[in-house]
Amino acid sequence: MRFPYTRIDATQPTRPYVNLFLRSGFATTDTVYGLVDSGADYPIFPLHFANTLKLNLTEGRPWSFRGTTGQLQIAYLHEVEMSVWDAENENLAFRFNTIVSFCPDFQFPGGSLLGQEGFLEHFTASFRKKDNYFDLEPLDRSIIVAAS
Repeated sequence: MRFPYTRIDATQPTRPYVNLFLRSGFATTDTVYGLVDSGADYPIFPLHFANTLKLNLTEGRPWSFRGTTGQLQIAYLHEVEMSVWDAENENLAFRFNTIVSFCPDFQFPGGSLLGQEGFLEHFTASFRKKDNYFDLEPLDRSIIVAAS
């Protein structure tokens, strides 16, 4: 599926974002931008997403990383369901269970980072910056949500 590069802030360049939401049990987050980032290890979300999903943060497996600040940060890995909207945000494109992290001191203007484990591992991705789009093709066709 093809997605356009998106500018979410007038001061920033266009980047490979998707719109998505998370679910755990009956709890669901609002839709948020996720930057498809091949340099990130796991998807990283701010703490308030874990609270919305009614997850006990520290029951997750601790994971430490150094982000753009270079400072050591601690996040907690949890299994959730991730749903990705299609490019027009009218239908869901993909839905799958995956591992994401929640970090108490993570702040990112786009909302979240989507990394190798937990996101890109589910897709073959190709990026065409000069043409202003990227493609995500699922490795397992069962994660495709049929248009209703």
